[in-house]
Amino acid sequence: FPDRLIPMMPPVLSECSASLSHGEMRPAISVVTRFGQDLKIKSYEIQKSIVKVGEALTYGEVDERVTVPGSIEARLLQVAMSLRDQRLAAGALIFRDPELSVHVDSGGAIDVSVRDRENPSQILVSEFMIMANNLFAHFLKERNIPAIYRSQPPPLEHVQLDEQYDPVASYRSKKVLARGTLGLNPEPHSSLGLPLYITATSPLRRYTDLLMQRQIKAGLNAQAPPLDYEQLDLILSEISYRLDRAAILERERLRYYFLKYLSQMKDEDFELVVLHRFPRFYLAQITRYGFNAALLTGSGNSLSPYDKVIGRIEKVNPRADRLTMTLVRRL
Repeated sequence: FPDRLIPMMPPVLSECSASLSHGEMRPAISVVTRFGQDLKIKSYEIQKSIVKVGEALTYGEVDERVTVPGSIEARLLQVAMSLRDQRLAAGALIFRDPELSVHVDSGGAIDVSVRDRENPSQILVSEFMIMANNLFAHFLKERNIPAIYRSQPPPLEHVQLDEQYDPVASYRSKKVLARGTLGLNPEPHSSLGLPLYITATSPLRRYTDLLMQRQIKAGLNAQAPPLDYEQLDLILSEISYRLDRAAILERERLRYYFLKYLSQMKDEDFELVVLHRFPRFYLAQITRYGFNAALLTGSGNSLSPYDKVIGRIEKVNPRADRLTMTLVRRL
């Protein structure tokens, strides 16, 4: 949450002995992958390992290093981009919406920032995470080890997203996406462009990932998995609602504090881009934050998607999750 963190495990584990702390020897599960000259996966091995982090880098530091020809970061980015291109060729969808971050300090001051999902460091981390989770899924399926697969049917309509962020296309595309599901059957994930997928890369903060690492470890040790299909199905029935509620609550808390932040800016002008026309208002996105709001234009003003305007806050109610802008002028 913007104002607090609720760890899944006690901090003595999640922040210390189970964390990949800089300079410390830590037990882990590693995916060792071999790529050919075409940067496609030739072989892989999943193994128990001991990891010692040599450097703890920020995203900004990685962005700088990828610009150095021949650096390990630059070479890794080449591989990551190849992995992404392969997924795109298989039908993956890359949503390039800016990521809004809200932080509330101990004194109640609200800090807001926007992160570009398309920075090289972001792409590098996300693509290798997706690759690892995909290979984990293959590992479990090939050994008939019960697993919780994440899948998604194809969109209800054809989706076309450009390489540059298009807020209108992104908004329209999300309207036709099928809902992702958790289940015990290995089925395709359309948005990722993969035939099967699990998540096992965040065992300290996602319960399903912790379960999957236990299943993987049993496979590595040639032991019977700790959970069979019936037990996993029972767990899914118990946690599915809680997972949905946790995601909703996280989103609601972020929106609440962001709207509270905006309530201090009622006299400011904001650039907006029109996304959609409804009978009584327009839906528009605040360009600076990638955040959507209702836009009132008054009589005699007709707008279309992609129109850019200047708007000002008319009403903001954080508790009701409502934000209404009023038209100042066109751009």
